Amino acid sequence: MTLATTLFPRAPAIAATWAAAVGDTMAALVGMRWGRWRTTDGKSLEGSVACALATMLGAALLAGLPFPAAATCGVVAAIAERLPWPEDDNIRIATLVGAAGWAWRTAPY
Repeated sequence: MTLATTLFPRAPAIAATWAAAVGDTMAALVGMRWGRWRTTDGKSLEGSVACALATMLGAALLAGLPFPAAATCGVVAAIAERLPWPEDDNIRIATLVGAAGWAWRTAPY
């Protein structure tokens, strides 16, 4: 979280910390409870969708990113949550979502 708030401007940092804290948690909770479609790493499609939706909502409502940017952050969070490296997915999620949000904030809408 400190890395995200140090590296990125306010809105992408909010989206990044929300993704790591809430999106990743939603992936785990939904995946454990309702996950039916699992991959070889044990993660579920349902958990990934929950991660994407939770991140998208936080990026839009809390960070104030426009819908396309928030949707991109959600997709990036779901992909980052599924990647096998590095071991700690919170660093990976926060960094990649922050970078995606920053790319949108610097792009002309």
